[in-house]
Amino acid sequence: MVEGSSVAEPRLVDREAIRELLYAYCRACDINDPEAVAACFTADCRADYGPDAREPGAEARRAQAEEDLALFAATSHLLGNVAIEFEGADRARAVSVVHAWHRPRRGEPWSLHARYEDVVVRAPGGWLIDERRLLVAGTEPRQDGRRFNPLPRAD
Repeated sequence: MVEGSSVAEPRLVDREAIRELLYAYCRACDINDPEAVAACFTADCRADYGPDAREPGAEARRAQAEEDLALFAATSHLLGNVAIEFEGADRARAVSVVHAWHRPRRGEPWSLHARYEDVVVRAPGGWLIDERRLLVAGTEPRQDGRRFNPLPRAD
């Protein structure tokens, strides 16, 4: 650490690196790059995108991205409200909101409004997603053929 710098500065660097990881995932989806999607995850990650998408591992993330993204002519993921809480030097929880627009190759465009709940870990090459859960507030228009984890909401 540089003289006069605060102990908080390394956390700022880590926070930005974690945000960049989350943004990189969204960019990889939007350019239809399943390899880049998989590169955002640890080799043995756990991910829960809904009842039909819970297979563990980065290779499963690549295969799922390859299958799912092929359904769309275009997507646009907007990520925001990123909150990061550290659980030690090499582990953190990140919560973010995603609005994802999808233009299917067949059918009408639709949007997903959801939250990612992630556990990220520091790896030799940088931060990676070790656990991910997608919780969906809703879609517009409604997607009756798709099964998502619902986003809980207090009454």
